[in-house]
Amino acid sequence: MRPYIVSSDVTFTPNADRGDVGSLKVTGIVKGGMLDVNGFVHIIGHGDYLLSELQVIPRKTKKSTKAAGGSDLEMGTVVKVDPSKQPSTEEDEDMESEAMSTSEVDTSSVFHKKKIMKSVPKGTSKYQAAWIVDEDAHEKELGEGEDLEEDADGGGDDDDDDGMEVDDGNADVDGSQDVGSLEKDAEEYETIDVADNPSVYDNAQNTEEEEAAFAKRKEKEETDDRLFPDEVDTPVDQPARVRFFKYRGMDDFRSASWEADENLPKDYSKICQFSNMKLSKKAALDVADKTVVPSFNAVSVVLRNVPKAVTASKMPLILYGLLPHEHQMTVVNLAIKRVTSFTETVRQNEELIFQVGFRRFKAKALLSELSAGKLHKCLRFMPAEGHFAVSLYAPIIFPPAPVLMYKETSPGSLVLIGTGTVLSLDPSRVVLKRTVLSGHPYKINVRSAVIRFMFFNTEDVNWFRKIRLSTKHGRIGEIKEPLGTHGHMKCRFDGQLQSSDTVLMKLYKRVYPKWTYTPLSNAVEI
Repeated sequence: MRPYIVSSDVTFTPNADRGDVGSLKVTGIVKGGMLDVNGFVHIIGHGDYLLSELQVIPRKTKKSTKAAGGSDLEMGTVVKVDPSKQPSTEEDEDMESEAMSTSEVDTSSVFHKKKIMKSVPKGTSKYQAAWIVDEDAHEKELGEGEDLEEDADGGGDDDDDDGMEVDDGNADVDGSQDVGSLEKDAEEYETIDVADNPSVYDNAQNTEEEEAAFAKRKEKEETDDRLFPDEVDTPVDQPARVRFFKYRGMDDFRSASWEADENLPKDYSKICQFSNMKLSKKAALDVADKTVVPSFNAVSVVLRNVPKAVTASKMPLILYGLLPHEHQMTVVNLAIKRVTSFTETVRQNEELIFQVGFRRFKAKALLSELSAGKLHKCLRFMPAEGHFAVSLYAPIIFPPAPVLMYKETSPGSLVLIGTGTVLSLDPSRVVLKRTVLSGHPYKINVRSAVIRFMFFNTEDVNWFRKIRLSTKHGRIGEIKEPLGTHGHMKCRFDGQLQSSDTVLMKLYKRVYPKWTYTPLSNAVEI
């Protein structure tokens, strides 16, 4: 059981070189289990930190307490950490800096704002002016120290003719115009500044109607996937052997084998994998050779390199002592079941909020079937009934641990969509995405048939020739040879086909979670 501390007193001491980072002294009572002085401590909503020292506060009921090694810790004793036994944070800092470098936006390369001057009728708003086409409108990118008045003060060239003559029917022979008409135009028109700001357009849109249309489209896609599971149309403008190059065929999904260590993504170089999770968990819980403080002892722990923003919370801080390896990343597999009150559509790789044990974070979920086999089929949508598996990159947390899954319906508003538990910490769990190509019988002759519309050229037929075919009525077949140049193919089946039957070719490709782990602070309330 993990130890935890509910703070009764918090003191922050800034560092000499940086005032926003320093040492945080938290006083409270150790509960739940034995606190490892040399391990990581997780502050809920603020992240993982290492201890620099620990002090046992004197109590009237006890004079001493025993550490796990058998030695007594006198009340008031200050326990220093052993740097040689503390886990290294270099890998975590490298991964964090890499994530920041790919996600942060360079503020120096932000686009310069544009200002557009237009002559429009009086009373026209900026949004209405944005839709008026004005050939005489001039625009200029504003940089630092520049102003639009330079253009009006004659900063540009005065040569407006450019060697061209303009025939104006309202002008006199000597080039003079009617003064009254100019004064009338001046009264009806004005020049306004139209800022090139996307928010002006967004504010004029009906977001509720757009969200309803998007939700309706997702429901239609879910219905189509339920009626025609995993079926896709073969592209006409692209060869199927190029479009489905990473896919392969299998005779039997449940009895087939797949090499779990081939063609792994680069993100797998950043994670930790256990050869035996049960033995690793048992070794993590064995703290006999470590300097620890048993539960129900009042202590003051000092955390190092803690941001000052942690002390801004008005609520008491809750500290959890992490077991060994629980600060490292891995592929966490969760067993989830949808709550009955939630009926909306949740699509594959949709960003959700997870509460896994004491950790709260945001990530994109990879949905798959929860089966006992070695291979697990990827789900395009969250099932309405039964348990399913969710795979994602997250810090290690040994099971059992409860899981709550939320969806953000609007900024600051969350709804519970699923509950479950941690299933395993196994990056080698194979999740396969299935794609089904369909064709239709063109000519039927007993057990032979000519199939069309599955491919559209001879090269594709020869490329997928070795893959087994099946039909919706249960027939099994194979491709014998291509016919013509338009993708027709002669196939042979184990029985006579019906004209209403559909021929299917099932292709599989392994898919992996996306590295979208984002820890959430206490600013996000659930």
